[in-house]
Amino acid sequence: MTLYESLPAVPNKNLVLAVGAFDGLHLGHEKVLQTTRALASKHQAQSGVLRFFPHSAKVLIPESAPHLLSTEKQLLERFEALGLDLQLRLPFTLELSKQEPEAFLEDLFQHLPRLKGMVVGSNWRFGAHGRGDFRLLLEMATAAGVEVLQAEDIESRDVLISSTRIRQAIRDGHMDAAARLLGRPYQLTGMVQSGKKIGRTLGFPTANISPGQECLPPPGVYAMRVGIESSPTHLGAGYITHNPPLCEVHLLDFEGDLYDKEIQVDLLSYERAATPIPDLEKLRARIQLDIQKIRNTFS
Repeated sequence: MTLYESLPAVPNKNLVLAVGAFDGLHLGHEKVLQTTRALASKHQAQSGVLRFFPHSAKVLIPESAPHLLSTEKQLLERFEALGLDLQLRLPFTLELSKQEPEAFLEDLFQHLPRLKGMVVGSNWRFGAHGRGDFRLLLEMATAAGVEVLQAEDIESRDVLISSTRIRQAIRDGHMDAAARLLGRPYQLTGMVQSGKKIGRTLGFPTANISPGQECLPPPGVYAMRVGIESSPTHLGAGYITHNPPLCEVHLLDFEGDLYDKEIQVDLLSYERAATPIPDLEKLRARIQLDIQKIRNTFS
C-alpha cells in the first residue's frame, strides 16, 4: 500500500476515496471501506483512504483530545489487509481548520481530476466550524462528476458502533465488548525492552513493552494472546500499568529471547484489578493462580 502526504503527489489515475478519521478501524469503518472498494470496482479505479494527521482534536483541543486506539503503523497495515490501494494522509493544521468546506472540495477536485467517487460515514463533517455536511458534499461532487455514497451505520446488540464507545469499553475493562465493536480483540504493540526482571526472579519471565496505543484499559491482570512480529498465537498472562504506561506479558509455554523484537498483544479479558502483594511467595502463588485460570479458559 502506498502512502501519499499531499494532493499533488497522488498519481493521475481513476480513484475512489473513503474519507474519515478511521481511529481503531472498527466494524463501522470497515463498512465504509467495503463500500469504497465496491465503488472503485464499478469505476475501474484504485481504492484509497483520505484522512488527516494528526487527529484534528490534537490540534484544536489538545487538552481534551481523545486517546487514540491505533498507531499509524497499525492503520497502514489494516488498510492494506482490507484491500485498499493507497492512503492519502494530509497534514491537519490550524490553517486548514479555517478553510471553508467549498474551498476544500474545490482544491480536492482540482488536484484529483480523475476522482470518480467518495464514500463517507453518516456523521462525517468537514471544513471550518464543521459546516460541510453530506448535502454540500453531494451537491459539489455531483457537479464535478464525482459519485458520492454514504455508508450505513453499523450496530452491535442495538448499540451504534463508534470509536467513542470502544474507548469507553476499554477504559471500563470490558475487553469482550471492545472486541465485539472492533471486530477483533483490542491490540497493544511495542518493542520488547529490558525491565526490572522481577517476573524472572519469581519464575515467570515477562516481555515488557511501552504500548504505542494511547487508550489503555484499567491497571491489572489480563489474559492475552501474543504475536512475535506476526499474528498473535501465544497465550499469555500479563499486567498493565499506567504510570508509566507499561504492558508486561508472560508467554505460556514459550522459551526464547524477545528483546528488541516487536510484539502484538491482543487483550482477551480483564482478569482482576491491580493489587499490591509485597510478600514474594504470596505473589508467586497469586500469579500461578492467574496463569492457571487463563490457561483453563483460553487454551
